[in-house]
Amino acid sequence: MKHTTKPKKVWLARVHRGDLVIKSFTEFTLSASGIIEGDVFVQKSARFHMKGIMNGTIYNEGIVEISGLFLGCIKENR
Repeated sequence: MKHTTKPKKVWLARVHRGDLVIKSFTEFTLSASGIIEGDVFVQKSARFHMKGIMNGTIYNEGIVEISGLFLGCIKENR
């Protein structure tokens, strides 16, 4: 029997200044009214869905979906 882990879902709908780490098996959504000023580290098996505004660098090992305003760069850590 295969064991599957449901991802933990987290929402951010405010201003966050500083670095952010999205750990494995976490689904993180930045809502349309949310703002991140800083770097985001997306670990393996994690998902970052950005609908708001972000200024910084995304260090990606997982899945990143961008549908908002993004000022910065994405670096793959694979």
